[in-house]
Amino acid sequence: MAIPRLLHQLRNSQAVTAPEQEPALPPDQPPGLFSCALAAALADLCRLATTGGGPVVRERGENLFVAFPSGETWDCLGIDPETISPPAPGPAGGRIFGPLAQSFELPPLAVGARIWLTGHGAGGAHALIAAPALQHRGHRLAAIYTFGAPRTGDRAFGESIAAPHFRIVNNQDPVPDLPPPGPWRHHGTHLLIHDNGFLDLHPTPISRAGLFLRQTAWLGELLVDGLQGGYPRALYSLFARVLRDHALDEYARRLRRAATT
Repeated sequence: MAIPRLLHQLRNSQAVTAPEQEPALPPDQPPGLFSCALAAALADLCRLATTGGGPVVRERGENLFVAFPSGETWDCLGIDPETISPPAPGPAGGRIFGPLAQSFELPPLAVGARIWLTGHGAGGAHALIAAPALQHRGHRLAAIYTFGAPRTGDRAFGESIAAPHFRIVNNQDPVPDLPPPGPWRHHGTHLLIHDNGFLDLHPTPISRAGLFLRQTAWLGELLVDGLQGGYPRALYSLFARVLRDHALDEYARRLRRAATT
């Protein structure tokens, strides 16, 4: 089974559902402090953006909450050779991974409001790209919440973002490991949702040891399953298990649970 075809099937298996009610976005959240309740509400706002096929804007008091849709995350990561494009300049310095910049679209926003940016997958990268672009136009940024976002730009691009960024990763989500490191880097404060639902605000190599052990065990299962049922089927099963952690609905579910415990 060819890798692009495999990814296409897995992508189609990750359908996003719209939330049953309007996300409860608070009008008075301090921008520099992480809020699990706000993260859960923003994940639901990302679900609205993704099911609607475009950015969603909600106004609460002096705040504007802007969510970018997940879009075709795999296409934006240049996994298909046909989608690879050269690096693009950042809005206020640095470089952006080419395919992510190519698919970016900024909605019109009124100047004066305090803006919160959020997105899942490629939408998270677009929220990061939007930050320096909006700052350059004179907008006030409160904070950025991203869910399973890939590496978006280089060090200089990250330094051009002058707002708190909370980078949330669910368990074994593979998208934050793409594109491969080198010039492309992660930025902001890393928060890790463990398999048991625990939200780790300061993940360390020790707290991440369990992830490494599970990854090692999965390789062993892949070898055994491949010998028994064929490696294409075993590879698909492994990818489906890993990519389940990237599902936006899974992010929203786990964050809602963490916000109430």
